[in-house]
Amino acid sequence: ALGAPDDRKRTQEALRDIAQDARHCGRIVRGVLEFASGPKQAPRPCDLNAIARRCAPEIVPDAAERGAQLRLDLEEGLAPVAGSESALEQVLVNLVWNAIEASAREVVVRSGARDGEVELCVVDDGSGIPQEDQGRVFDPLFSTRASHGGTGLGLALAQGIVQAYGGRIELQSRPGHGTSVSV
Repeated sequence: ALGAPDDRKRTQEALRDIAQDARHCGRIVRGVLEFASGPKQAPRPCDLNAIARRCAPEIVPDAAERGAQLRLDLEEGLAPVAGSESALEQVLVNLVWNAIEASAREVVVRSGARDGEVELCVVDDGSGIPQEDQGRVFDPLFSTRASHGGTGLGLALAQGIVQAYGGRIELQSRPGHGTSVSV
């Protein structure tokens, strides 16, 4: 019968999936616009820890729906970095979303100082990136998950934003053992 509990449950699951995909698309569109227009303002001092804490509540529900847990491991007292808070939020959300889509069960956002630089890392225990693809993951429209809806824009946008503010992104990955992306 129409309106039976099974139908309502399927409808609720479908609506939850639609909402999750809409949030993901919104993040991609914001990133494309930020990337296309370039830095909108002069770089300002940004607190990476504050950005991570602000993004976490937005990401946690999506992570939980995919069976992943997000954990923050933030070193206190870090120097501010020059950039745009909204752009750096976009970078962080893209990196965490990639980890979630790589079947990670745990995603750790870690900050720290290393060799006189401030670093923000997203470390996951997901499927990792095949060695032959690691040199291409920052290329626009390249995706290791194209058959699963990957756009190939997330890492390209993240790299463009970070480079626009004088930073760099480094990636380390072992297939079957996860990935670490450092900004």
